[in-house]
Amino acid sequence: MATYQSKFEPSLLRKVKIALIEQLYCLYLILVKGFPFVLDVIKTRFFQDKATRLPSSVSALLDHKLYSKVSGRNVKKVEYSDRLEQHANSTDRAWFKVTYADNGKEEESYVFAKVQAKTFFVRAIMCIFDVYRNELDTYKNVKMPVLTPGVHVATWTPSRFVLAMDDLRKEEVEFPNLWEKHIDKGLGKQVISTLAKIHAKFWGNAPKGAWNDNTRPYKGKVMGLYTLHMVNKRCPGLIPEDVGKVFSQALWHWDDIRDFYSRSYPKTMIHGDTHIGNFYITKKGEVGTFDFQCKAEEHPMRDITYFLSCSYPEENLERDEVELIKYYLKELEANGVPSGQIPSFDNCWLQYRMQPFYTMYAFIFSGGFSDLMDPHQTNCGVRRIVKHFQRVNSAGAFYDLLEGRI
Repeated sequence: MATYQSKFEPSLLRKVKIALIEQLYCLYLILVKGFPFVLDVIKTRFFQDKATRLPSSVSALLDHKLYSKVSGRNVKKVEYSDRLEQHANSTDRAWFKVTYADNGKEEESYVFAKVQAKTFFVRAIMCIFDVYRNELDTYKNVKMPVLTPGVHVATWTPSRFVLAMDDLRKEEVEFPNLWEKHIDKGLGKQVISTLAKIHAKFWGNAPKGAWNDNTRPYKGKVMGLYTLHMVNKRCPGLIPEDVGKVFSQALWHWDDIRDFYSRSYPKTMIHGDTHIGNFYITKKGEVGTFDFQCKAEEHPMRDITYFLSCSYPEENLERDEVELIKYYLKELEANGVPSGQIPSFDNCWLQYRMQPFYTMYAFIFSGGFSDLMDPHQTNCGVRRIVKHFQRVNSAGAFYDLLEGRI
């Protein structure tokens, strides 16, 4: 990996200026984008009848009358089907058994339901920066070409939402996770094939509701530095000093990195959060996906790099990565992308070196901001990202960007 280059480190005065300007900009964003949220909070709390407002917690859905209202069906009973451990706190979630009584006929359904986060601060951030709306839009308005859970309820206001989907555990699907190293090349190709189908369908034509250069949440430099500090504090030794110095420096130059992503082509709709925990495997061996909170218009290698760098066993990735990227390019063609529009391997490899900065930011932010991700997940994901970052010389690609070579 290229060593840290101090010549690209901004002066203290420059850092203070950047931080002040950014904080003013973030305050502006919060005021402008936060207005609908605050207005809806006030409206819901003081002016809306309790019987008609969306629930404030997932446990409120145990009220069969409320569940009837949000689902549009006659619900006789709602009860917990399981009490499972949660590893993400961006939402409040539960597993229910719902008994419907439509037309006098009872029908039982098992669902996984989630609503806005328990803590007001996390809820506000996720609402203001459009995360909840982005996911609800996918389930309501985007026809996916791959397996996704069936949706029972998908409704949203600027400060609250309810999403209820099939409880896939009842279909005996397998849910892989970040802390188990059972992802072999075969499963890796299945996940990549699933992503290729999504990318091919929306090639050059991302749906209107997906984040783009005008609508995606702003990724702050200071927030990145703060969450990096918190991850180092919570998980000491996880990020080697040389990687930490380069990543900290990259945060001060994040506008250059974002500009590189924005001018990188081709573009498609990406999933945006492709760690292995957002996929499932059916009894037939098919791979489906869920959790579209970060769907966006980006270079397709965002998804592939994100998946491989944080989820694929680091001891096998160097051996398999070239084959897996080439497999992805073949899958694009197999799913209808014209051969003349498929990026070259060199194009993809450059993205494979630059996209780890985004993957690192995503994990650092989730691991260091409030309680979005528990330390166990942070450790597993960041450790692999660091190995990838070092091996493909992401630092070297970053310095090539600053030198104007890419």
